[in-house]
Amino acid sequence: MIITLGTASAEPQLIPYSADYILNKSGLAIAEGRFKLKQNSTGNYTYESRSTPVSVVSWFRSDEILEQTTWSVSDSHVTPSFYRYEHTGIDDEKMIHVSFDYDAERVTTRVNSAPWSMELEAGMQDKMSVQMALQLALMAGERGRFEYRVADGGTPKTFSFLYQGEEVIKTPLGKFHTLRVKRENDKRGTTMWFAPELNYIPVRVEQKKKGMNLLIKKLKGLPLPDSKSGS
Repeated sequence: MIITLGTASAEPQLIPYSADYILNKSGLAIAEGRFKLKQNSTGNYTYESRSTPVSVVSWFRSDEILEQTTWSVSDSHVTPSFYRYEHTGIDDEKMIHVSFDYDAERVTTRVNSAPWSMELEAGMQDKMSVQMALQLALMAGERGRFEYRVADGGTPKTFSFLYQGEEVIKTPLGKFHTLRVKRENDKRGTTMWFAPELNYIPVRVEQKKKGMNLLIKKLKGLPLPDSKSGS
């Protein structure tokens, strides 16, 4: 469900791209992430990120985190089909796969091969496709409070976001005019800055707890068009 304060403009168009981010924790660069949005020949999308340690952290760790969601768009609505999270290269490897079965109206989650299922609610997202749904809503000119039901763990959860206005922020690439959005009732205090001139991708993401920065994700290179088809 999307609660808006305005009317939507023309239907937004997503552009496949590849972009690199640097992740900082307590002022230290801890990882690099490559984010890709791909579209295959049938029109379906895949959005994925791969993160690996950098700097001093890489001396002690060589793990990789892959997060990926596959989905389609109809009338500006995101419809996910499959989500996966894989943390490899560590002793306690973790794999989460979430499948959306629209015929059976069920969502099946597997954590390290242990499955369970829940009812598939209308408009339900996964933890990654919810960002794409939010991005599309902003692209369409919608503002205000946004609410999405998300398949996260054993029960559906409600992710709420509040549009906080426009802001010009500095990045390693210069200044960008952005739309600031904060997730509500979030223990990590997540705030995102979306840049309209870069097809509304986030150029900065912050997570805070009790006013202190936990994690900052910053765009470190301009996004490049990705002409390759997704799988």
